[in-house]
Amino acid sequence: MCKNLNTILLLLSLLIVIPSCKKKSDDPAPTPVPATPSPSANDYLTGNGSVKYWQAVAISQVSSFGGNNFYLTQQACAVDNYLTFFDNGDFEERNFGLKCYADERLINGSFKWNINGSKFKVNGMNGSSIYEISSTLFGSEVTITELTSTRFKGFRVRSSNDTIKFTLSAVPM
Repeated sequence: MCKNLNTILLLLSLLIVIPSCKKKSDDPAPTPVPATPSPSANDYLTGNGSVKYWQAVAISQVSSFGGNNFYLTQQACAVDNYLTFFDNGDFEERNFGLKCYADERLINGSFKWNINGSKFKVNGMNGSSIYEISSTLFGSEVTITELTSTRFKGFRVRSSNDTIKFTLSAVPM
């Protein structure tokens, strides 16, 4: 009788367990989690809706005559300037504190910028010496080699034997 009781209990438990493991057809499908879009180059440069400031931390010139650390040859009043890229395509170079000449403005210049793939360009600069850092970096089209939320690295070829390489770092304000 004990064997029969065990067999009956086993069959009964199988009848209860197996149907409860079946998926009900009226169970809702799991809701997919939307993918978070990766930041764009514009987002990195502009701060994605908030103002972001950039400052040159390394500039070097590589030419057939040898290389030098161009950043070290710049006046302190030029290398303390910071650069701002705005969502609307505007770009500014601002004095951070030191002035290179008495009547120097707070905003050295305002220009338009754009990115096309790995190419970056500031329009209307024309190599003016007033914008010491900006004209050195962006006097012509720049090839971006790294762009993150905290670093912007690139280079531009000034002539067949002269290349400017630079690194900008995001500056917390």
